[in-house]
Amino acid sequence: MTFRDSRCAFCHYPSTILKNMNIIEPYLAALKRELKMYAEAKYMQTSEFDEIVLGGGTSTILSAEQIIDIISFCKSNFTISSKYMIKVTASTHNTDEYKLEKFADYGVFNWI
Repeated sequence: MTFRDSRCAFCHYPSTILKNMNIIEPYLAALKRELKMYAEAKYMQTSEFDEIVLGGGTSTILSAEQIIDIISFCKSNFTISSKYMIKVTASTHNTDEYKLEKFADYGVFNWI
């Protein structure tokens, strides 16, 4: 499941319009549990990744800190190439200068 605050007419991804912000933290906790489960699989432990992509919805509906926390979690639990790229799906109506600065400081290179 992915969240967004509106839906683009061209988008074909399954998603839910977020109406209750109280479900975000439990969702992120469940996401981390699932990522941890994948990270512990043998085929994942022998793989190296060169991208971390947060998309298929509007990732910037989350706070900068929540997004950075998920990226950090991935970097801590998966083998990430020394030359990797971070991509985050963004929307102009929920991305502000603060988020852009935090992402740039953290090393988010591309906006999808």
